[in-house]
Amino acid sequence: MNMNKGKLIGIGVGPGDPELLTVKAVKTLESVPVICAPKSSEKKPSVALSIVQGIL
Repeated sequence: MNMNKGKLIGIGVGPGDPELLTVKAVKTLESVPVICAPKSSEKKPSVALSIVQGIL
């Protein structure tokens, strides 16, 4: 059995200002093929995703 290993990277988006993201966080967001963001409910958009949307 061949199991491919992936990598999971967690990035905190801080208090909500995209300008407060670290340089490393921005570089990581710009380089990954997939981004998963949490949502508080099905009907509301992701706050975390809305913070980084301008970077993507």
